[in-house]
Amino acid sequence: MIVASALALPKLKLRPHIPFLIMLFCMVISAFSGNRSLTCGCCVACSWLYLYNANFDKKKIFLSAIFFAVILVLAVLVFKQDSSSGRLLIYKISLQILNKHFVTGVGLGNFKTTYLYAQADYFRAGHFTIKELLLADSTQYAFNEYLQFVIELGLAGFVLIICFYSLMFIIIKKAIQKKSSQLLLICISLFIALTIAACFSYVFHIAIFAAIYIACSTYIACFTLTKGWTKSILIAVSVISVAAIWINNYSLFIFHSNALEKFKEANELGQAGYKSEAYQKMDSLYEDLKDYQLYLETFGNLALQQGYPQKALTAFQQQKKRKLYYNLFANIGDCYNKLNQKSEAEKNYQLAVNMVPNRFVSRYRLFEFYLYNNEPQKALIVGKGILHLPAKIPSAQVNHIKSIVQIKLNQLK
Repeated sequence: MIVASALALPKLKLRPHIPFLIMLFCMVISAFSGNRSLTCGCCVACSWLYLYNANFDKKKIFLSAIFFAVILVLAVLVFKQDSSSGRLLIYKISLQILNKHFVTGVGLGNFKTTYLYAQADYFRAGHFTIKELLLADSTQYAFNEYLQFVIELGLAGFVLIICFYSLMFIIIKKAIQKKSSQLLLICISLFIALTIAACFSYVFHIAIFAAIYIACSTYIACFTLTKGWTKSILIAVSVISVAAIWINNYSLFIFHSNALEKFKEANELGQAGYKSEAYQKMDSLYEDLKDYQLYLETFGNLALQQGYPQKALTAFQQQKKRKLYYNLFANIGDCYNKLNQKSEAEKNYQLAVNMVPNRFVSRYRLFEFYLYNNEPQKALIVGKGILHLPAKIPSAQVNHIKSIVQIKLNQLK
C-alpha cells in the first residue's frame, strides 16, 4: 500500500509529498539497520500521511490497519524472534514490579536499579521456562517507555501520560484543520513515529530522539498558539529541556574531560602490565569519575587484583546506585570473600546467578566459593547445575568451565 502510494505521488496533493518521502526513507533506513520499533513507527507515520491525503477514507483506514498489522507480525515473528521473546519476559517481570508499586512508583530513573532484583526473585521462585532462562539478560530498560515511566512514577506517571497525549491529540487535530505546512506534516509524522516506537523500545532515553520529539511537539503546539508570549515560554521550556537532556547524557565529557584523559592513560598502563601504577592513577580519579560506569568497573576490578578489596567494594557499591548488571554482584561477592565476610559473599554470588541464570561464569564463581570454603554439598548442587545448564551460545569457555567442574565433582565423590 505504501509502495503504491509512493508511485502515485505525482497525483497526490502537494502537501504530503515531501513528508511522505522523508518518512518512507526513514522507514527503509530503520528496516535495514534492524530497528524494528522505529520501522513500525515510521510505517504508522507513512500510513497517517497516506490517510491524511485521502481525507481519512474509511476503506483506506481499514487497509492501513491491515498493512500495519502485517508489518508488526513480521517484525515480531519473523525478524529476531528471540529478541521478541526476551522482551515478553521483560514485560512480564516489569508488570510484576508495576503491580507492587503502581501507586507510588519506584522513583524517577530507578528502573535501572530495580529490574534485576525483580528478575532475580522471578527465577529464584522457580516458575520459569527453559526459554525464559536462556533469554534472560542484564537489562536496564522495560522496552516500553510508557510502562517504564509508570513503573517509575506510579499513578502520577499514568495520569501524566494520559494528559499529555490527550492534549497532543487535540493540538494535532487543531493544527491540521489550519493551513498545513510541509514542516508541520513532517513534525507530526516524526511525533507519530517516535510515539509508536516508544511502545517497543527506549527511544526517549536516546538524547537525539528525545530532542527530536521535544522539538516536534513544540513546533506542533506553537502552530496552534496565537499569543506570542505563550510561544516564547513554550520554546524556552523546550530549549531548557533539550539542554538538560544533553547535559545529563554528556556532562562527564563536558566537565571532566581531563580526568577522562587520565583514566584512558591509566587504563593503557594497566593493559601494558603496569598494574600498580595504573591502580594509583585510577585511585586519584575517584572523586571526579565516581559517576562513570566504565571507570568504576575498571577501577574496582583493578583494586581487587592489587589486593585492595575494600576500595574495590566501594567502587562496586557506588556502581549499584547507577546501573545494575549480574556480574557486578559476582564482583561484590569476590570483595566480601576477600574481606572474609562469607555470608555477604554467598548472598551476592547467589544474586548474580539468579539475576541472569544462563551465565556460566557467575555459577562457576559460586561453585569455587563453596569449594574454597569447604562446603562440598553446596558445591555439588551448584556443580551439577552447571553441567545440566543449557548453553545460550555454545563456546569454548562454556566447554572449559564444564570440563573443570566435572573434574572437581569427580574429586568430591
